[in-house]
Amino acid sequence: MPCNLRFAIKHNNQFLNPVEAFELLECRLDSFYDRESKIVIELYDDFVEIFNEDQSLKVDPVNKYQTLKRQFDKSSLYKDPLARAIGCKGSYRPDVLDSTFGWGDDSLRMLAWGCRIKALERNPVIFSAMKLALKKLSNLPLSLEWTDSKSYERVHDVVYFDPMFEEKDLKSLPKKEMQWLRLLAGKGDSGAVDNFNRLKAFASKRLVVKRSLKAESFGKFEMQIKGKRSRFDVNLF
Repeated sequence: MPCNLRFAIKHNNQFLNPVEAFELLECRLDSFYDRESKIVIELYDDFVEIFNEDQSLKVDPVNKYQTLKRQFDKSSLYKDPLARAIGCKGSYRPDVLDSTFGWGDDSLRMLAWGCRIKALERNPVIFSAMKLALKKLSNLPLSLEWTDSKSYERVHDVVYFDPMFEEKDLKSLPKKEMQWLRLLAGKGDSGAVDNFNRLKAFASKRLVVKRSLKAESFGKFEMQIKGKRSRFDVNLF
């Protein structure tokens, strides 16, 4: 994560002071909040938007979730590689720890299927944008915490781990969300193997690792499920 990361929050075209920002976020990010920052999170009624000098990104997990919920179909759920990887079967839906939340795409999919989600995000800008954008889903079993696996201790049925990796020989730029993710969090996760080993302690049934199809595995696994662009290495306990 870039060490000089700073951000500000705007609402109704006014910058929030630190106290107002921390009340909205329900946690203190003193060393990262700066109203003079070039990175700004603007809060609207139904979504948030992140700006810098060059580009912007609309963050709208509520619309994503509603779309996923409409698409949800039990007859096709069990063909989904992620659903198979986390162990959805019959009426069973696991309690999932998403240790690398990011923009929450996979967590929102699992939430739409009926899973209970505890999510961790260590990047202060990504956490803040998602925390604000998720407020309209506060009645659903999804909670987001600003932390990482180093300071987490609870055990869950399934731990989901999607480390960001650096693509090689890209023929085109990644989609806008990935561009912003790399801008804010950097390229790749140098501590991914250590995190993988640490996360084993938090999974009572499965540790699911998302990887690109050609990426190396972090260690031994009991099951591998492949999709069109990625795969899931599954450790069973």
